[in-house]
Amino acid sequence: MKNKIFYAHKVAYSTDVEIALQYVDEYSGLVLAFANTIHNAEGGTHLIGFRKALTRVLNKYGRENKLIREKDQNLVGDDVEEGLTAIVSVKVRDPQFEGQTKAKLGNTEVRSAVESVVAEKFMEYLGENPQDARAILGKTLLAAKARLA
Repeated sequence: MKNKIFYAHKVAYSTDVEIALQYVDEYSGLVLAFANTIHNAEGGTHLIGFRKALTRVLNKYGRENKLIREKDQNLVGDDVEEGLTAIVSVKVRDPQFEGQTKAKLGNTEVRSAVESVVAEKFMEYLGENPQDARAILGKTLLAAKARLA
């Protein structure tokens, strides 16, 4: 499985949000987070917003398109991150880093900005690319099945 690369760029809540992601035939995933071009090895609010929105969008799309059955549990973060390669990059006017190493972004408003962009743009992508959507949901549902076994 190798779907198209999803890319979105939008300004939301005064935060410039850029997201790129692709699912591949791997079990491990790699998600990198950046704030003002600085790599945030420990993530932060932008990564929290990304993960929450991605999981919510895949559950919503899966249920609306009957790819996730009514009796099935919702997907969780670990399910949707299996085989995911992603970059989450934000540009913030006044970045609040936790610690001297700038390894983690702490701006609370950034979480909402990233959630908003991912929710809108990734749902559009799934709707416009139903074959990729089915492949992504298939992969995440297999991960969920393995987790629940």
